[in-house]
Amino acid sequence: MRRRRGYLWYLILLVLIIILGLELYLPRMAERRIGEIFRAGTDRIERLDIQVSSFPALEILLGRLDRVAVESRGLEFKGLYLDAFAVKYRNIKLKEGSFEGENIALDILITEEALNNYLRVNYPELDSFKIELIPDQVYLSGVLKFFEARLKLQLAGELAITEGNKISFIPQNFLFEDISISAGLIRDFMKDKGFSFDLDELDVPLNIDEIKIGRGELRIIGKGNNERKAEF
Repeated sequence: MRRRRGYLWYLILLVLIIILGLELYLPRMAERRIGEIFRAGTDRIERLDIQVSSFPALEILLGRLDRVAVESRGLEFKGLYLDAFAVKYRNIKLKEGSFEGENIALDILITEEALNNYLRVNYPELDSFKIELIPDQVYLSGVLKFFEARLKLQLAGELAITEGNKISFIPQNFLFEDISISAGLIRDFMKDKGFSFDLDELDVPLNIDEIKIGRGELRIIGKGNNERKAEF
């Protein structure tokens, strides 16, 4: 009888150890999988921190996660360098090479320097142009060949969400060598000379609410269901 009780307690202890081990191991396994998905969609990431929480952890074996928080520095894709990128999810479903989930917080920081590098890499026709960011305003200045003339051009505009998670520069005012010209006339001429970047190319769920332009930097923010924005 005592021997049976001993075996029972031994079995209970073994089960508890296994459960505890799974609670510790499975979130780490899910973090590695999420990390692989992020790295697959980027050119490089200087630092990537991922935290997974799910209870019970056994549901991870079914590809389900309660919450995921991702924070990175120096994430680059398609020539665009994100100085800081923080995102939070809940109700995540892991798939082969991807995942689905509700994006409840997002905060991305991109500097003026990073945007200018992106312009040089992806828009060689605008290699003489430079982006300047000041609070609530974007300027694109450079030299444009207009028929046989080379004119100094400055465009004042905004960065706006145009479709999905694509962010485009929308010119609003134009100045050619201190001569104001009809915005409609120049917009037709410039329609193929703007620039944009598409965060959907990261191939992870993102929900953008607003774009904030500061001096020398821009922030892309998603607030989700009124949760506090992601912190760096």
